[in-house]
Amino acid sequence: MVDLTMTLLTFRPAKPALLLLSCIISAVSEDAARGGDMKTVTVSSFHPASDRPRRSLHHDGHGFYPQDSDSLQVLDEVVDSSSNSWRAEGKEVALSIAQDVIRIGPFAAIHRFSTRAHRREEAFRGADGVLGLAYSAEPNSASVLKSLSEGERKEWHVEEPKNFRRMERKMFTIVAGEEGGELQVDGYDDAATQDGAVSFLEVADSSGYSVVIGEIRYGRHVILSSSAGAGAGGVNTPRATQLIGAFDTGSSCLELPDSAVAGLSVSPFRVLLDAHMRYGRQELSFDLEDSKGGKFVLKLPYEAWTHPHGCLGPYAGKRIIFGDPVFRRYMIVHDFHLPSIRVGLALLDPRYKMLRSTRYKEEETRSGKIVKIPLEVDTSRPARRYLLQVGLGSPVQSLKMLVDTGSFLTEVFTCPPCHDEKNEKSSSSSDHMRGRKQKLEKKEVKEKHRASQRQTGEVVKGSDEIPGIQAGGVIVMLSLVVCVGIAEWRRRKVAVPKFRLVEYSQVEGEPSKFEFSDL
Repeated sequence: MVDLTMTLLTFRPAKPALLLLSCIISAVSEDAARGGDMKTVTVSSFHPASDRPRRSLHHDGHGFYPQDSDSLQVLDEVVDSSSNSWRAEGKEVALSIAQDVIRIGPFAAIHRFSTRAHRREEAFRGADGVLGLAYSAEPNSASVLKSLSEGERKEWHVEEPKNFRRMERKMFTIVAGEEGGELQVDGYDDAATQDGAVSFLEVADSSGYSVVIGEIRYGRHVILSSSAGAGAGGVNTPRATQLIGAFDTGSSCLELPDSAVAGLSVSPFRVLLDAHMRYGRQELSFDLEDSKGGKFVLKLPYEAWTHPHGCLGPYAGKRIIFGDPVFRRYMIVHDFHLPSIRVGLALLDPRYKMLRSTRYKEEETRSGKIVKIPLEVDTSRPARRYLLQVGLGSPVQSLKMLVDTGSFLTEVFTCPPCHDEKNEKSSSSSDHMRGRKQKLEKKEVKEKHRASQRQTGEVVKGSDEIPGIQAGGVIVMLSLVVCVGIAEWRRRKVAVPKFRLVEYSQVEGEPSKFEFSDL
C-alpha cells in the first residue's frame, strides 16, 4: 500500500487489480504462443545500456519517456471498469502493460510493468513510479524480484541476457532511519542490529510479507488475543481467530482495521483507542508467531507510533499494517527462497551509519556478500517515504521510485504530458493575475467600508485609539486564558491522562491520519 501514507500513502494495488494484471499478462503470453501478431523480445535486438549515456534532459520526478527507449515494448492497454478497478484514488485511469529493461544497482532484467500518466497526488510528489517488492511464485507474476532472480520468464517468452547480473540468494533487507536508508540485496548486514540476532518467521499466506499475530498488548494489558483467558482489569479480551499483520513500506503509518475482522466483534482500532483512554501512554507490542513455532515480540514505544514522530490510522482492510513506524525501529529481512517465504526481524542499532553515497556498494558481511543500495528518505513529514534510484529503458533513464513491499506490481509514471513547462508557466501566470485581481478587489471593499464608517461617525479600524469596550474585551479574554491555563495545570497533576484524536492530514482517496493529544 504506499500510505505515502503522510498522507498516506496507501497506493498498494487491490487484489482485483493484481488478478487483472495476471490475466492480461497470461493472455498476452497465450497470444504469443499461438503465433499471433504480438512480438516477443529478441535478446540480440538491443544492447545493455550500461555503456550508453544517460538522457541529458531527464530529471528525477518528471516520469519515464517511453519514446526515448529503444528496447520498450507496449503489450496491451487496460481501461478501468467498475468490476476490475485500478482506481487507487477513486478515479478511472487507463494503464498500459509494457516490457523493458529495469536496473536496480548492479542487477538487471527484462521485466513487465504498468505505465500510466503521472499521478498528481501529494503522496507521489517527486516520484517517477512505484516499485513493488512483494514476491509471488506464480508463473505470470508481475513481481520484479522474480525477473531479477531467474534466468528466464518462459510465460513471457523472455530469456534474460547472460551478462545481466541476477539476485543469487533471493533475499533483500530494508534498513531505514530518520534521514537515510538502505536496500540490502542478497542478504543483510547484522551490524545494523543491536545484538546481531535476526528472528525469522514464515509468512502467513501468499499475499505479501504477512505474519500471524497471537496477542496485542498495551503496556502489560492484553487488548486482543487469539487464545483463551480474561483481559486486563477483569474485562474479557476480544478473541481473534487469526489476526494478520503485513509489513509494508508503502504505508507511512501503523494502520489498524476499523471494522470487526478475524472473527472479532469489535474494531481493533477502537480497542486500541479504548485502551489508551483507560491506561494513558503505554508501549504497544505485538506477539508474532508462525506455524512452525517461531515467535517474536515486536515492541513500539508510545512516541514511535504517535504524532509527531509517528502516526496511527484506521484502515478499511482486514489486516494490521506495519508501516513506516516499524521500519524505522526494526531491520526487516525479506527471504523469498522457496518453498517457504520468511520475514526476519531485528531491533535496529541507532548508531549504525547508513550508506551516504549515491551509488551502490558491495560489502562482505557475516551473512555473506551483499549489495547495499542507498534509499532516499523524505524527511518533510513525520511519516517517511523511501525512494530508490532505478534505471529503465535503453539508453537508461534514471527514475526515482517509491519502494512498496506491500505490492507485487511495478508502476511507472510516463511523460509527457506529465511535465509541460509551457502549461506550467501559463498556469502560473494565470494564477498570478487572478491573485492580483482578488487583492485589488479586497482593497476596494476595505476602502468603501472605511468611507461608510467615517460618514456614520464610527471609529476607523486600525486607528491608534482603542475604545473602552475593546480594551475591556481584551482584559476579559486574557482572564479566561489564565483561568483555563490554571485548570489545565491542575488537571494534568491529578487526572488520569485521556486523549482526543486530531486529524492532521488528509488527501483525497486516502485514509485520515490522527495524532494523540491530552484532553
